[in-house]
Amino acid sequence: MVKKIADESIVNQGSITVVHSDGSIDPLRVTYTREWQSPTYLLLKEDISLTEYVCDSTQTECKINLKITPLLDGVDTSSLSCEITSDFEIIPTSDPCNPNTSLVPNGDHEVSIKILDKAKNVTLQTSTIILKNTPENDTIDPTKVVTDIVWQQPTYLLEKNDMTKAFYQCDTEKTECKVNLLVTPKLEGLESPKLSCHITTDFGIEESDCNPSEFVVPKGLHTITIETKNKNTGEVITTRVIEIQ
Repeated sequence: MVKKIADESIVNQGSITVVHSDGSIDPLRVTYTREWQSPTYLLLKEDISLTEYVCDSTQTECKINLKITPLLDGVDTSSLSCEITSDFEIIPTSDPCNPNTSLVPNGDHEVSIKILDKAKNVTLQTSTIILKNTPENDTIDPTKVVTDIVWQQPTYLLEKNDMTKAFYQCDTEKTECKVNLLVTPKLEGLESPKLSCHITTDFGIEESDCNPSEFVVPKGLHTITIETKNKNTGEVITTRVIEIQ
């Protein structure tokens, strides 16, 4: 049965199709799909049914790359458009439904998604997603940090296999005293990206690499200072001083 109602809309009862005489789109016919494209640093991003997401705190920043596909009667259509906004900058592209990769600041934020009738610029559907970006605590317990060292080849030190020593002697049978140091900072017994190295000597070597190039120790008594640092804060967590003669 077809009925004509007061606003001249036509209702086809039984198939729930609504056709407005002014050409406007019935919001009930509108849905959309959501996709978190790469790079997106959100936990559980594969679950598109969620309305709240938490940023992955193992990443240095929280990136999102959101794509919305508006559907009319379940089919992708050019008659619909999008408006995606938040209290932080959503970087636009020529396609308002597929903005560029954007950075989520610290804190809780709402992302508003509106599906629009492109011809009439009328909002047909609105939804909200909550994004929570709470960075990890940067504090590191020094008692949980150990720093292993290995003397790699070539290293011309006596008793170099004893990694616990604080004093080493150069091998006098060699023409020069080369050392090749590998430092491995560990947090709770495991290598950690939260830790970094700073290696200095009293003869002009300074390195931020945990595996610096080999160098030659001049004659005399010299020191190598090995610092393990909190990579995020720069705080020195442990210091080890080795003497070489």
